Amino acid sequence: MSLRRSIAGCAILAVIGAGFSTLPARAEDQVASLPPSTSTYDLIDSTVKAHTDGGEPLRADIQKIVCDKPENGADVATYLRTEDANLNKAQKDAIERGLAECLNYLGVVGFFPAVFGIGPLLGLGAGAAAVGTAAIVAATKPSTPPPPVVSPN
Repeated sequence: MSLRRSIAGCAILAVIGAGFSTLPARAEDQVASLPPSTSTYDLIDSTVKAHTDGGEPLRADIQKIVCDKPENGADVATYLRTEDANLNKAQKDAIERGLAECLNYLGVVGFFPAVFGIGPLLGLGAGAAAVGTAAIVAATKPSTPPPPVVSPN
């Protein structure tokens, strides 16, 4: 009976532990999927079109646009995702680098949260181990005593 209580206690602790998030929380003051304002979009578009080869000048200009007004970071990201921008690889790389460097400079911490995260996966693993252990104990414990062995003598 003591083993069952231990297994149940471990399973309960694993489920409770899995409920705590191990990822940092952050707040967003604007939604990046909203379309950028017309003036910001025109500014970003004219800047990108002025640098058809991408490179360091475009990176520096994008970095300046975002660092001067951090709210433009979401607009730059939205512009980068739009299909009508017709960006080549060098332009995309320069925009991404400029945006990333400015956000790092501003101290913005971003992350891509996993669907489950590590906590629930650890909880599932611990729960599976507890269930497996309980199944092994239940399978190896005889439900009825074995028949007595009779000696031929």
